[in-house]
Amino acid sequence: MTTDTVGGVERDDLDGHTMDELSDYLDAGRSPRDPSIEDSPGCRRALSTLARLRAAAWALLEAKAQEERDHDDPWMSRVIGGVRRQALARFGQLDLTGTAARSEGAVRWLIRTAVDETGRALVGRCAVVGDLDRAGGPIIVRVSISAAWGEGLPELAGSMRLAILEALGRHTELNIVSVEISIDDIHILS
Repeated sequence: MTTDTVGGVERDDLDGHTMDELSDYLDAGRSPRDPSIEDSPGCRRALSTLARLRAAAWALLEAKAQEERDHDDPWMSRVIGGVRRQALARFGQLDLTGTAARSEGAVRWLIRTAVDETGRALVGRCAVVGDLDRAGGPIIVRVSISAAWGEGLPELAGSMRLAILEALGRHTELNIVSVEISIDDIHILS
């Protein structure tokens, strides 16, 4: 019998947790502390791998932004695409070609990708509230972002809301009743 591996950790080593759960836990700053995750060596290794991947992706984007202040949009798309391909290769492919992507991880990935592709903000926390398994059930999306310095914040929040709604409308059949955007940070690209 073979088992799939995720970041060098076999899925069976996650003590009943999924990568989506671990990603959410990491998004929440590992708070409140969950002993079933923190006491599991496999979960801690997977969390460490996820954290390293996120840090590496962030460092790459910051370094390239510093280096190429006047970069062009196709260049940024290539950088983000490369980071996305590496992440998907490391943690398994998400098939988002159909119109019924329903896992919460896939939905959060769509949201993060929609915001990242604008090049105007970075996603902090992302929550999908509602029953994804119930067809037509109301879904609320809550996203915190870091805005690039100089952006008009109300206009930016509206643009991010539209980008998220467009991505979810294109790739899912979810009944999104609200997209709540909070701007929790400002970052400078210099």
